[in-house]
Amino acid sequence: MYGADIVSKLRPKYQEKFPKNPLFMRKEPSFVEFVEYLVETPITKYDEHWKPQFLLCPPCHFKFDVIAKMETFDRDTQFILRQRNLEGRVFLSKKHSVTDLLAKRLKEDDQTKVYFSLLSKQMVKSLYDKYRLDFEMFQYDIVDFIKYASESKGLMPDVMEVPNFDKNETDELEDIEELSDETTKATTP
Repeated sequence: MYGADIVSKLRPKYQEKFPKNPLFMRKEPSFVEFVEYLVETPITKYDEHWKPQFLLCPPCHFKFDVIAKMETFDRDTQFILRQRNLEGRVFLSKKHSVTDLLAKRLKEDDQTKVYFSLLSKQMVKSLYDKYRLDFEMFQYDIVDFIKYASESKGLMPDVMEVPNFDKNETDELEDIEELSDETTKATTP
């Protein structure tokens, strides 16, 4: 529903900058184009599939027994089935398929690294700002995403204008970068 609009709006500048890149030759939006769309679009205009969860289902207003994540889908669904004595009677599985050939070949962690390496730190920060409350509520951390983005210059800064941040936001981004650098040093053998 949104793909054609995203591609028609954003694709020309990417094809001009990267004329032979297969990411910008298919009919679906690339990850880079999709992120740019998200950053430029108010969250009130997002489709429910990528709208921040705090707007769709405010966890503070309901008493949930379990909050499952796609990253831990198998573990979480097995826990739910055990709790309800439904093991062996109910079978749940992911139905979403990955269309990107590269993504099919990589483990989930590697997919994250590959996709976020296409983005600049500024773009990751802009995306994070849209989903900040979800990150906090569901215990996600921006550090790895910033670290992955910092491993390359990314495609975004060469093609799109990144929003300017005020002094406090810039200081916060630098703090995140320093934390990311410290984490990398601490985990590098």
